[in-house]
Amino acid sequence: MFSRTLRLFAAIVLVAATASPSRAESNGLRNAFLITAKQHSYHITITASRGDVWQGDVVNPDRVHMVAAGIESITIGNTSYLKQKGVWQKVVADPHSGNPSNVLARYRADSHSTDLGTRMVDGVALHAYRIDHAKTHRMEMIFVDNADRIVRIESGATVMRMSNYNEAVTISPPM
Repeated sequence: MFSRTLRLFAAIVLVAATASPSRAESNGLRNAFLITAKQHSYHITITASRGDVWQGDVVNPDRVHMVAAGIESITIGNTSYLKQKGVWQKVVADPHSGNPSNVLARYRADSHSTDLGTRMVDGVALHAYRIDHAKTHRMEMIFVDNADRIVRIESGATVMRMSNYNEAVTISPPM
């Protein structure tokens, strides 16, 4: 569940970075993606549509550690570890399932980004971009801070917040 949601958000970020801009200003979104991807690490909080809250950390390029409601997940590359009821299990994911590059190829041609300018979010001025997907009729909002890092992604009622960039975080296999 964690890995699937994170792959979805990673795909959103990749699509956003390569979507056809409606104006030259949307190149700022590509820049924000590149800057975010170059960060060593960041904290992530996902509030799902049902009210579930997941907390964790990302270490670029391919390490994620998430915790929520008695479940813990570590993903390193295509390998995931899931801890339920105190027991870790190793799960090797299908490398094509949910791969952001595959999602990108599928949605790139029908995605369009729009620069919305500055918006106040939780009392902070952030630069907002909207990504529209013609085939799926989905829309995402991506918010960028004044350091050109992506700090918030909204997809429907699900919100992902990114913070604590470049803190010393280590994510290792649990077994």
